[in-house]
Amino acid sequence: MKKINKMLLIAILIAFASQFHISYYVDGFIITLSIIILPIALFFNKDLNYLHTCFLVALISPLFRSIIEFSLNNDIFYTLSITYPDIIFYITYGFVFQIYSRKEKYHSKINFFITIFIADFTSNTMEILTRVNLSNFHIKTFKVLILIAFIRMIIVISIISIIEYYQLFLKKEEHNKRYQELILLNAYFKSEIYFMNKNMIQIEKVMKKSYDAQKTAIKYGYNDLQVTLLDISKDIHEIKKDYSMAISGLETIKSKDYQITDIYLNDIFKILKCHLMDHDKWYDFYIHFNSDKNILLKKHFFFTSILRNLINNAIEAINKNVAHIYIETKIQNNMFTCIVTDNGSGIKEKNLPYIFNSGFSNKYDSISGFSQRGLGLTFVKDLVEKEYKGTITVKSIINKETSFIINIPINNIRKD
Repeated sequence: MKKINKMLLIAILIAFASQFHISYYVDGFIITLSIIILPIALFFNKDLNYLHTCFLVALISPLFRSIIEFSLNNDIFYTLSITYPDIIFYITYGFVFQIYSRKEKYHSKINFFITIFIADFTSNTMEILTRVNLSNFHIKTFKVLILIAFIRMIIVISIISIIEYYQLFLKKEEHNKRYQELILLNAYFKSEIYFMNKNMIQIEKVMKKSYDAQKTAIKYGYNDLQVTLLDISKDIHEIKKDYSMAISGLETIKSKDYQITDIYLNDIFKILKCHLMDHDKWYDFYIHFNSDKNILLKKHFFFTSILRNLINNAIEAINKNVAHIYIETKIQNNMFTCIVTDNGSGIKEKNLPYIFNSGFSNKYDSISGFSQRGLGLTFVKDLVEKEYKGTITVKSIINKETSFIINIPINNIRKD
């Protein structure tokens, strides 16, 4: 049914395209746009039976032309006399295509284009022979039909090449988009694993404190407290097991599918910009990247997470109609510096010493009472200090701008 619908669509398209034409040689013979569209449609629908498709075209296109011609002259016999050769043309075209489709290596482009030329010339010749006597078929007409077939073949080749180039371009764009998503996903996985491993250490510490408290309760005879502490220790142990399984699962996925190496700083900028420009914002949003030197990054997934967290933090802090985020990197005195600046609402001076503390959040909705969990900046500070042995500081001016300044020894972030 799907193939029939496709053939029917092609036939209707050809019927409409046949109305764009010029007359030549004899009454009723026209050179139409349809014989440029038909081979293109056949080229991109190799699953169709060419003969059946052309038979359907031979029914619908002449019928459509007959209706138009009859409405102009009201002479049924004259109308049929100039439209029935069209049937001969399309049937001949289908037979030529079907014959050549059985030949070996037919699906190569060269053979396809040769088939177009032969089908075009043969079909035009058969149509003219049905309109005039063989004695009136001059050598000049023969040459013109060859020229028409050749020109139309060149046009078809050009259009097919343009379509294929455009399809290739779209595939490349899709590939680039998927690759960018893969890099961000890789950064997300590694960052989450890092964060979860850090939490595992905290869980171990809490569990140890719980066991120590349990021993103390036993020592001093606090039986009820001892039972409660034992239950808490069991619950913490279950949480630890769940965390271990989650980390193991993420590590398996990451090791199999998301190993990406050697990415340059400017590529990270491009990926983040493409990703962030799709952010659902109610205001005009602009992000600006500038680097004095493009370097190959060590642990690019961690640096991507640092930037993404700082940018997301900036986006959430902006309450203006036009938002700007500036990211600038420079290398000076063997130190890599990255500055992320936004034109948001700023941070109160009294809060500056605490913004990197776990759980601290400056984003509180007075209506809903909802507050962000405040882990992004803690996570950023942890990555900068522990993974890159660097420092991060913040400067802020209320209702004007906030800047996060990251300094990392160049050898800790630049890959040779």
